[in-house]
Amino acid sequence: MALPEIWFDDIQDKLTLATGEWSAIARWVSATLTGADTQATWPDRLWADERPRLVFLSLSDGQQTATVDYGSSIGLRAAIEAAIASVQSRGRGATVPYCKIDIVQSAITSERLNSERPFRYDRSLYGLAYTRESQIALLPEELVGWQLLDAEHKLDADRLSRYLKNTLSAPLPGRCSARRRV
Repeated sequence: MALPEIWFDDIQDKLTLATGEWSAIARWVSATLTGADTQATWPDRLWADERPRLVFLSLSDGQQTATVDYGSSIGLRAAIEAAIASVQSRGRGATVPYCKIDIVQSAITSERLNSERPFRYDRSLYGLAYTRESQIALLPEELVGWQLLDAEHKLDADRLSRYLKNTLSAPLPGRCSARRRV
């Protein structure tokens, strides 16, 4: 598997979006996922975006826990297209009624996170991203929803290992980054 072109340590610039741009992006993502023949258009200003971007798409039918895919690239549209390609490669997206879009705005490199030291960041605002080589990143909702951090904010290595096995089939990596969601 190829390493991601862009990873959390590449994110340098925050992207400010107007409400209308968010709405246009949401309509465009929905139309692209479902294959709907709509007039959904990409916001004009964002065609010129050439900064490293990383996005997450969380999809749910409203009954089951959301599945999460990410994509990264130069420019927001290319990053979203990469996330959509990941969704579609798993045979999902065409009929899922709920989609949440997270755009990574910043990342903070942290020392090795283990079960002995507490997670120093607000777990409702910050997720975890391990090394580029691991290709593992978790949204704040995944940390909270799957109780990957205990009441003392310590990583539950057994829960994390089970979660990764069920969702990613990847080994537990060494270094991590904390990232803040929009």
